[in-house]
Amino acid sequence: MSLLTRLFLLVVLAVLPAVGIQAYNEYDLRASVRAETYRHALTLTRFAAAESDRIFDGVRNLLVALTNDGTIVGGDPAACKASLGRLVAQYPEISTFAVFDPSGRPVCADRTLPDGLSIAEEPYFQTALRSGAFAIGGYDLSFGARPVLPLAIAFDGAPGRRGGVLVATLSLDWLNDYFAAKGLEPDASICLVDRNGVYLVRLPRRMSVGGRATASLLAILQAGRETTTEWTSNDDHIDRILGVASLKTAPNGLWLSVGLPKSAAFATLDRAAQRAGLLVTLDIVLALLAAWLIGRVLIGRPIGALLAAARRWSRGEYRVRVDLPDQASDFGRLGVAFNDLVEAIDRREREQYEAEAAVRRSEERYRSLISATTAIVWTSDAQGRFTEPQPSWQAFTGQAWPAHEGLRWAEMVHPEDRATLVADFRSSVARGVVFETVGRLWHAPSASWRDFAARAVPVRAADGHIREWIGAATDVTERRKAEEALKRLTETLESRVGERTAELAEANRLLSAEIVERREAEAKLEQVQRIEAIGQLTSGVAHDFNNLLTAILGNLELAQMRLRNHPAARSLETAARAAERGATLVSQLLAFARKQRLEPKPVDINRLVDGLSDLLARSIGPTVTVERALAVGLWPALVDPSQIELVLLNLAINARDAMSVGGRLSIETRNFTHRGGGSADLKNGDYVVLTVSDTGCGMSEEVRARAFEPFFTTKEVGKGSGLGLSMVYGVVRQSGGGVEIDSVLGKGTTIRVYLPRAETVPEVVTAEPIVPDKNELAGIRLLLVDDDPAVREVTGLMLGELGCDVVEAGSGSEALARLDDGLEVDIVAADVAMPGMNGHELVRRIRKRLPGIAVLLITGFADPALIDESDGALVTLRKPFRRVDLALAVERALGRDQGGNVLPFRLPAGT
Repeated sequence: MSLLTRLFLLVVLAVLPAVGIQAYNEYDLRASVRAETYRHALTLTRFAAAESDRIFDGVRNLLVALTNDGTIVGGDPAACKASLGRLVAQYPEISTFAVFDPSGRPVCADRTLPDGLSIAEEPYFQTALRSGAFAIGGYDLSFGARPVLPLAIAFDGAPGRRGGVLVATLSLDWLNDYFAAKGLEPDASICLVDRNGVYLVRLPRRMSVGGRATASLLAILQAGRETTTEWTSNDDHIDRILGVASLKTAPNGLWLSVGLPKSAAFATLDRAAQRAGLLVTLDIVLALLAAWLIGRVLIGRPIGALLAAARRWSRGEYRVRVDLPDQASDFGRLGVAFNDLVEAIDRREREQYEAEAAVRRSEERYRSLISATTAIVWTSDAQGRFTEPQPSWQAFTGQAWPAHEGLRWAEMVHPEDRATLVADFRSSVARGVVFETVGRLWHAPSASWRDFAARAVPVRAADGHIREWIGAATDVTERRKAEEALKRLTETLESRVGERTAELAEANRLLSAEIVERREAEAKLEQVQRIEAIGQLTSGVAHDFNNLLTAILGNLELAQMRLRNHPAARSLETAARAAERGATLVSQLLAFARKQRLEPKPVDINRLVDGLSDLLARSIGPTVTVERALAVGLWPALVDPSQIELVLLNLAINARDAMSVGGRLSIETRNFTHRGGGSADLKNGDYVVLTVSDTGCGMSEEVRARAFEPFFTTKEVGKGSGLGLSMVYGVVRQSGGGVEIDSVLGKGTTIRVYLPRAETVPEVVTAEPIVPDKNELAGIRLLLVDDDPAVREVTGLMLGELGCDVVEAGSGSEALARLDDGLEVDIVAADVAMPGMNGHELVRRIRKRLPGIAVLLITGFADPALIDESDGALVTLRKPFRRVDLALAVERALGRDQGGNVLPFRLPAGT
């Protein structure tokens, strides 16, 4: 293939991507135009359908109005005809107004109807008569010479019976004229088809009205959804894009389509494509012509000059040079490159001659080096045979040439080493790998055998085959002696190294034990941190539930007071008990989260266990035997007795549930002094240990590891909340103690509760305070501050029942504003957790204004961080609370009495 032909092909290949891009752009543009035409056709169809629905809705509204006209449906044919005659003159689109009796016979009309006309069998008449709804018929010629579309609605007559059907016939000539007046695009079409496939509107071929649509087109129309498709009309053979939609007024009876001609949509695109094709063809022709001219003038002549010079170089005329006028062009640079190549060949021949001379000098130096070195340097052929004298070998062994010719050099190797050495050397030669060995060689100057180390490497030719072997043998006798001395020295060090190694092994064992202990401590810390994190979440949830339960319990109590003898009082009591159980559940959540305010005091745990004996017996049932082992001389524990009672009760109930078929429950107390270790994470000191053991199913390691997590339970749904052990853990940890679990799957569980020892003896229990009545709080002026409207409302109602004069505020800032406006009160009751300004900040600001005012704090939980010694003591009330709790709290805050759910509370120091 000539260079000119290749240039033509290159031009064609260069143009092909442009042709491909143009074709792709044409395809993409056509797809975009098609999609846009589809959207336009569907939009026009929706507009036309909406316009048709508007027309039919207007007729329906007119018919509905006429059914209420007594002159038309009253039964007087003369009056009816006169009224209908006046109407038809007002509505040119209506061809006929007529009233038909239930048998389908005309009663009256605006004009004379054909003899014998009956519409009893028409579907639209049956639909209107049966359902009373608006009904649309189909193509109809029974009302006169011109086609119409009947629209009907029934009206009532005697009670419980239909009076007849009112029919208005829409003129299809008017409907076709109406759509034609909208101004369709050239070659655009619009058609309205009834349920029988008959054309009601057909533009632009109006003569087809009354004809039937093809089965395939009717199938597309009756599909019942908006769509677009391509369609070729059998009448004018124009390809169109149809938009199809059903009318909302007759969703299963009338369909409308609008068609846009494809030729109009793609006309501009086709003209642009023709111009683009003509331009691309012209570009290809011009490119090929330019390629031919360039090939003949700019390529053919320089190549001819290069070929002529190359033929002379092939004959050895290296002084010939290529002379091209334009040396800046590619061919000019090619000619310069050929000239440089010839000069390089000439220079290479001179350098090769000089290199051969250098090789000869190198060989002379190599032989001189062999003569000067103390090592035995030798060369052999590819088979490992000496083919020329080896001066170094002869000087060391005394074996002269030709005695060491071939493989007879092996005679100088010690007889014990000879066979193995020769076999290894022949193997290396056969495989073409490096040869290395050690042995003993005869040393002629000393007449003795000397140790040597030999190494030989193959020298390969350019084609990869072995050309010769070059080897060297070194006298290592003195080095061997030094190695033996070093070995003896090393043997004396082994014993000392062994002793040091034993010491390091012991240290490593101790370090490993310490690492294990540290990992166990880290695992415990991680467990505690995880439970602490769950506790924080539980605390927030419980606080919100306390607000809800306060509103629920308060409103239930107020409702019970006002409906004591009402039949719904029992339902209110049941709801109150359920809410109280919810309050207990929230109390357990707060206990786990260690956000429950405890009242620690010296407690005799033995007496507490005795006091719960009857309750425990009723709780665990007769199938479980209770054994007690209470220590004599038991120390008092510093705990909240009510919470420890819940702890013992929860542990007993868990033990009962673990013994499904009965068993033994053991309760033990003892004194314990902690000095470190164990899994309860205790500080060093004295503790009272309360141990509860059972003979139940036990726990697996996985269950035991998660036993203290809130809501974790292995019981069936509805048989446990999963808060029992988490409450135990929270109360005990908040009290300053710890909990340990020992369990064996299938044998039972032992839980040890460590409670801190009290330094004083238990106090004597005092009687419960007397609840104040309503009159004792009468006239008390109280400012109630709470951000929760439900809690604020029910608390205000309770206080009103107690006789207080209550003023409410939804935030701390609103409360301060009321006080600044001159509001005079005896006591302020404020929620602790409020957005913006909490209860503590509000108390500080109020005390600055009114130092002697009484204050009551209401809280879902008391944050232990705020219980410090301070100058001013406050009273707190825990949520949820009863009216009696609220009354006692107000009394306490006013300096009178205190009771059940009321806690002493102190502001942080310095406030």
